[in-house]
This record gives sequence, C-alpha cells and structure tokens, in this order.
Amino acid sequence: MAFDPAAPRLERLFRATVETGVPLSVGVGPLGERRIIPITGGRFEGERLSGDVLPGGADWQLVRPARGEAVDPQSYYFRTTPQFETGALKYAWLNDLVAVCSAARAAGAVTLDFYAVR
Repeated sequence: MAFDPAAPRLERLFRATVETGVPLSVGVGPLGERRIIPITGGRFEGERLSGDVLPGGADWQLVRPARGEAVDPQSYYFRTTPQFETGALKYAWLNDLVAVCSAARAAGAVTLDFYAVR
C-alpha cells in the first residue's frame, strides 16, 4: 500500500464582481507604488452562497510601473488566498476552508473567481 498524499482539486465556490473607487497613493518605494483602493460595492454568486459586497473594505496594492491600459488576464498573475470567518451556522463550513482565488481587473471593478481546495 502506498502512502502518497492525495492530489488537491479545486471546487468553484462563487464569482464576485467588486466595484472599486479612486485609488489613494501611499507613495512610491523600491518595489513600486503602494495604493489603497476602496471597495464601494458589488455582488457575488455561487451554488452555495450569494449576496452583496458591502462598501467599506479596501484592497492594498503594490503596483509596478505600467501604462494603465486594458491587459488580457491571461498575461498576468493575479491570485490570492482568501480566508473566511463567519458566526452564521449556515456558513460555518467556510471557517475551516482552504481557498484560492483568481482575478481579473478592469477600470472601476475586479472580477474574482473563488475556489475551495479539496
């Protein structure tokens, strides 16, 4: 009997479209410009959960030199590892979930696809 680890697989959780406000530049450093992008709203939908994205959050970015034009999402790496926390019993399964996210940016919004790692 082999004791090889099981290969992880991804299960789609939901897609979120997050609307963003005007970036606030914190300054330029050796790695690029640091910015805070306010989250102004949005929506997420999936099989097991859906709802509205409330305003009030923010995305903290490090932006390397770029010209600001639209770029094909296949040509850049935009990933994150979200963590969820909820006290709602209906969604308690999110608290122990390992998740990954792939995203694409556009003017004024970001589209994010969230996946559970199984």
